[in-house]
Amino acid sequence: MFRYLRPAVITLFALSFVLLPLASTSAQDATPATECVTTTPEENAALATAYWDEVVWGKQGKIGEIVAPDEIHHWGIAGTTEGFEAFSERWNLFLTAFPDLKFSVDLVAADGDLAATNWTATGTQTGEWQGIAPTNKRVSWTGINVFRMACGQIAESWGEADHLGLRAALGATDVPMIPAAQMEEATPLAEAVATPCAGDSPEANLAVATRWTDEVWSNQQLDVLDEIAHPGIVHHGASFPDTHGVEEL
Repeated sequence: MFRYLRPAVITLFALSFVLLPLASTSAQDATPATECVTTTPEENAALATAYWDEVVWGKQGKIGEIVAPDEIHHWGIAGTTEGFEAFSERWNLFLTAFPDLKFSVDLVAADGDLAATNWTATGTQTGEWQGIAPTNKRVSWTGINVFRMACGQIAESWGEADHLGLRAALGATDVPMIPAAQMEEATPLAEAVATPCAGDSPEANLAVATRWTDEVWSNQQLDVLDEIAHPGIVHHGASFPDTHGVEEL
């Protein structure tokens, strides 16, 4: 029986050398590989800044270019959303409450595939916000976001904002009122940043920041502040009053 099947097997085997390359070529033509763009820290800083320029009042098509379709956004106390649609739905809650919402980027820093922004938001509450009826108050609050870039888009982000201060400014009764002194406009970060010193470097600055978290905050070694904090340090503690100098801090 094999004697009769052998010619057919040889024929199919030979045809496979002709048909397989054609099939492979057709598949490649139908689904071309997407080129993944690698961005520089400077480009990532610009992308993070554009996020705040476009994400709220810009066209959805523009923000769709900045944020990846499968972006993961960590909203702090508000949980996590996955995907651009879930992200947009969450943003619409802000827009409903604060239709004139705008952001200013006070500081941006980028390294590798990460970029961080310190921002100030300003808006007038004409819609309900977290159970608070419209107050028509114009309020401001601050926050920090860290972005991870991939292929020229924001692939993941982490956000923390002073929503406690926002609720207090809107007159919520479940939070303490912000002291009047703190409601004064703070010095913009761009003006507060001093001229770099001779010993400054990204590595040295990172080491100081790590000591701030590990030694001062985690291990309560307050004497470390004498080593890593400038004598005239100004600390902005969100809904806590600002402090000036190491002793107040």
